[in-house]
Amino acid sequence: MALKQGDLKKDYVFNTLGVSINAFLSLFLLIVVARVNGITDTGVFSFCYAYATVFFTIGYYGGRIYQVSDTGGQNTNAAYLLQKFITCTIMLALAGGFVLINGYDAGKAAVLLVLVLFKYCEAVSDVLYGAMQRSGKLYLSGISLTMKGLLAIIVFLAIDVRTGDMVKASLGIFAVNLLVMACYDLPNFKRYREKQAPKPLREELANAWGLMGKTVYVFLLSFFGQMLVNIPRYVVDIYHEEMQGYFGIVIMPASAVALFGIFVLQPQVVPLTQRLERGDKEGFRRDVRRLVGISVIFGLVATAAAYALGAPVLTLIYDVDMSSYRLDIAIIVLGGTVNVVVMLLSNVLVIMRKFAVQMFLFGGALALNAVLCYALVIPYVVLGGALVYLIVNVLQGAGYLFAYRSISR
Repeated sequence: MALKQGDLKKDYVFNTLGVSINAFLSLFLLIVVARVNGITDTGVFSFCYAYATVFFTIGYYGGRIYQVSDTGGQNTNAAYLLQKFITCTIMLALAGGFVLINGYDAGKAAVLLVLVLFKYCEAVSDVLYGAMQRSGKLYLSGISLTMKGLLAIIVFLAIDVRTGDMVKASLGIFAVNLLVMACYDLPNFKRYREKQAPKPLREELANAWGLMGKTVYVFLLSFFGQMLVNIPRYVVDIYHEEMQGYFGIVIMPASAVALFGIFVLQPQVVPLTQRLERGDKEGFRRDVRRLVGISVIFGLVATAAAYALGAPVLTLIYDVDMSSYRLDIAIIVLGGTVNVVVMLLSNVLVIMRKFAVQMFLFGGALALNAVLCYALVIPYVVLGGALVYLIVNVLQGAGYLFAYRSISR
C-alpha cells in the first residue's frame, strides 16, 4: 500500500486549522470554567483535562505516525481499528482505577471519566484520519477536527453558562465528538480508504495484538512525554490543591508552543518518510535542521513576548489576577520551546524506527522529574513546576540532539 501525496497546500491549511483549534480546546474550555465557575473549579477542570490527555496516550497507543509510515502495508485498517478498541478499553479501566485509588469526590471523578470518554472518540477517529492521510486526503481530518473543536466550544459554553455544571458541559463535548465521528469521519473513511482484501476476524485480532508489540515504543514515548508535563501537576494536586487553578493557567501557554510543533511536523511526516525510502539522507537531514531552526526561532520570540505580555494577557482572558506569575509564564514558554525540539526529534527517530535510545532518554527524564518535583514543586509550587519543566526539557533536548546527530551520521 503506497502512500499517496495529496495537495500539500490544501492539506496544510485545513490540517493546521483543525489541529490549532483542538490544541487550544482545553484553553478555551478553561476560560469558560474560570469565568463561569471560579478559580476552584478551574483547578479541578484543568487537572481532569490534563489527566484525561495522559490516559488518551494509552488509547491512542502508537498513533497515526506509525500507521501513515507503514509503507509496506503490513497491517490493514481493520487491524488498526481493532487495536484502538482494545487500547481504549484498557484506557477506561485504568482511568476508573485512578479515580478509585485517589478517592476523588463524585464531581471530580465524573468530570475526569467523561473527558476520558471524549478522548476515546479522539483515539478511534485518529485511525480513520490515518487511512484518509494515506490516500492523500489529510485535509478531511482537518475539516473534521475543525467541526469538532468549534462545536465543542459552543456546546460546552452554552451548557456551562446555563447550568454551571462541568459534568453536563463535558458530556456535551463527548456527544459532539461521537456525532461528528458517526456522520462525517466514518463516511469519508469508507469512501477514501484503500481497498484491502478482507481477512478472517481471528487473523485481524492477531494482527491487532501484534501491533501492540510493534508500536509499544511509540506508545511509551507519548505516555512518558505526557507524564513529564503532568507529574508536577499531580504533586500540586496532592500538596497544594488550592493552587491548582493558578498552575493550570500558567502552564497553558506551553500548549500554544506545542501546537506550533504539531502543525509544523504533521504535514511533513509523509515527505520525510518518502525521503528515507528514496535514500535521500542529505535531504532528510536538511529538512530536519530546517524544522528545528524554525521551532527555535519561534520559541525564543514567544518567550520574550510571554515575559512582556503573558501575565496581563492571561489576567484579561481568565479574569484572574496573574500579575505575580510573570517570570513563571516566561519560563514555561521557554521550556515549551525546548519541548518542541524534543518532540520533533522524537518523531524523526520514530520515522527512522529508532526507539531504544529514546527509552533511555525518557527514563532518565522521568527519574529527574520526580526528584526535582520533590525539591522544587512542594516548596515553590507554581514557580517550582515551571523550573522543573524547563530543566528537564533542556537536559532531555541536549540528549536528543546528541542521539540524533550520532544516528544520522
